[in-house]
Parts: sequence; structure tokens; C-alpha cells
Amino acid sequence: MGFLMKTTLVLLMLPAVLAGCALDSQPDESPAARAAHEWEAYTQRPRGKPPVKRSGNVTIIVDKIVGTEADSLDLDLLWRYVNESAAAGTQGGVLARRNGIRIGAAADGFSAALDAAMRKSKGSQSEKLWLTVLSGTQGSILVGQDVFVSILRCRTLLGESVLLKNAFVGASMVIEPRLLPNDDIQVKLHPRFSTREGATVDLTDLTTELVLHHGQPMVMAGLDQASDSAGFALFSYGKTQRQSRMTLVVTPFIEGAPED
Repeated sequence: MGFLMKTTLVLLMLPAVLAGCALDSQPDESPAARAAHEWEAYTQRPRGKPPVKRSGNVTIIVDKIVGTEADSLDLDLLWRYVNESAAAGTQGGVLARRNGIRIGAAADGFSAALDAAMRKSKGSQSEKLWLTVLSGTQGSILVGQDVFVSILRCRTLLGESVLLKNAFVGASMVIEPRLLPNDDIQVKLHPRFSTREGATVDLTDLTTELVLHHGQPMVMAGLDQASDSAGFALFSYGKTQRQSRMTLVVTPFIEGAPED
């Protein structure tokens, strides 16, 4: 009799145990439950930056710094933080130097050194210019005007050419940026001069090419050479003699690039 009672109790308990197992193995598939699970998964997703849509445009910021001869030492010290071997291309920096132009890519410490030089300077003035162009197209920025040159010469690998004699010229910089992978920007630039009579001298022989990072400055200045050089016409101010020196800091920015 006792055996029968125990067997009966086990048989009565077994459906309840099986029912409990069935309830544990079947999740709640109601719409409210599914919505709760989806919301939990959404809130716990990895939070990376959304993809950036690039416009293909490059904005060029040009800081034009004009300093007196008394400020020349501080401006020359900036070149400690400039890589002058970065200029590339078929002609590049070699011809630029022959024509009185100094050029290079800014390295670490340049921005801090520039800020210190500007705070120390008493006579330097700065002006900020900018333009936005589509990758692979050209833009032009006026950097100087009404500079008197007795003779403007261009020294090339094939020899020397006289371009202008006894003329007032305005100077501009032609800039052509091109987007490269990894936020690099290939920047080509060359000087262009225009006279009061309407003649234009486009010095494509002096085209210089650099590859810069997004936000990395490029530095250009004139060397202390004779007043018949292209560097004098591009980087000097004054009607009949050099009264000041100019340094250009050209910084390209990719529109739509993620900010640091």
C-alpha cells in the first residue's frame, strides 16, 4: 500500500515538473517582449563615430605674416620646425631656392614657435586669407601688390630668362589641392605675377608639390637675395626698395574630415 501511495505521488508531481521545464524553455514572444529585447540590444551597441560624408572640397587657410627687418631673426628661427626637404615634383624646391623662394612642410612645434614669435614681435602684422576649391582644381590667392621690380628673372634647369623689366607687379599664389587616402592632401602651387599694363607672368616652372596631412601647415618665405629674383617680387613689400619681409603659412583642411 505504501509503495502504491509513493508511486501515485510521483506520478502526480511529474506533470508539474514537466510543465515547469516547458515554461523555462519557451521565451515570451509577445510584441512587447520583443520590443524590450531590441531596445536593450540597441542601447548596448558599440558607440563608434558615424561615417563622415566627404564633399570633395578642400579649404585653404593662408596666414600672411608681414614683419619688419627687426623681426627677421624671430621669423628665421621658425625654420627650425620646417622640413624643407618635403618639397617634391620634377622641379620642386631646387628651382624655388634658385629663384629666392624658401618652402617646406611644418613639423611638430611649429605652431607653438609661430605663436611665440608673433607675441614677441612689435612690428609684425598678420592677415588671414582663405579659399575653398574642389579636389583637383585650382584657386588663386592674392598675396602682394604694387611691388616695383627692376628686372624679374626666372632661373630654370635650362638657364636664365628675363621676364619683366622696370614694372610694378601684383603677386598671387595659384594653389591646386588633391585629396589622397588617409586624409593626406597633395598640394601644388606656383607664383603668378600681373603688371599694371595687364601682362601676366605665370611661373609654372616654379611649381612646387608637397604632400601634407589634414591641418598640417606649409611655410613659404623669401630668401635674402637680389631684388631681381622671383622671391623678392613675391615676398617683399615697398615701392622702390624692400621695406618688410613676408612669410606665408598655407594650411589645407578637408571638408567633412573628423575633428581631433
